[in-house]
Amino acid sequence: MDIIAGMGGTDAWKTSVESISATNTCYVISINGLNGSKNPTLPDFENIQKEILSCLQVEKVEKPVIIGHSFGGFIAMQLVVNHPDFFRKLILIDSYPFEISIFNPAISPEMGIQQAAIVKKQFTDLPEPTYTAFWTQNVQQFTADTLFQKLILQKIIESDKNYIAEAQSYVLSHDLRAGLKNIQCSVIALCSSFAYRQAGLNEDVVKERIEEQFSNIKDCNIFIRDDTRHFKMLNSKDWYLEIIRKNI
Repeated sequence: MDIIAGMGGTDAWKTSVESISATNTCYVISINGLNGSKNPTLPDFENIQKEILSCLQVEKVEKPVIIGHSFGGFIAMQLVVNHPDFFRKLILIDSYPFEISIFNPAISPEMGIQQAAIVKKQFTDLPEPTYTAFWTQNVQQFTADTLFQKLILQKIIESDKNYIAEAQSYVLSHDLRAGLKNIQCSVIALCSSFAYRQAGLNEDVVKERIEEQFSNIKDCNIFIRDDTRHFKMLNSKDWYLEIIRKNI
């Protein structure tokens, strides 16, 4: 099993990995620059995908289940789209092929690219106090646990700002929806409606737009909860682990 963490690294996965690894071999991957470390190299997320695939091939992992959270899930989606015969199952945790369109379906891929350039510049230009204040506010969307909010915030602030900016830009500038037709394995999507409800969307609209995100996948089971937040391995651990165990 291949687990790709998003921003904040692997600390939030500790309990989950302990549970899952009792019956499965787990390869836990964090991306340097997003995991509480600096990275002197330029962000190259296509090359990171190649490195992940190469690692699994070297380890001779056959038909792995790949799990990805947030940005890690976006990378996982691209891997499965580009190598549809390699993976047995894809499990996504609050990760979407073109999330910006959940908030506004009128946004086109071209508009996403334009928005990506704006967001990248905004992140890069933020002075450190403002950058820290931004993430201090936003980690409240990640988990209700104030201790974990502090831990996640610390990891993000200690990460490489250029990598954070590039990752935010990357998901905005890549619309994976059409490519999902290539996926041959079954897909499980664990989703939270919390952020979308906070933005004023009602439950039915959120459900419809999330289902649209994955409509090009032949075999996809979607689980949506309103009472959980972005880091489901912290907020709804029992629910999340029950679904994971049933699908690995």
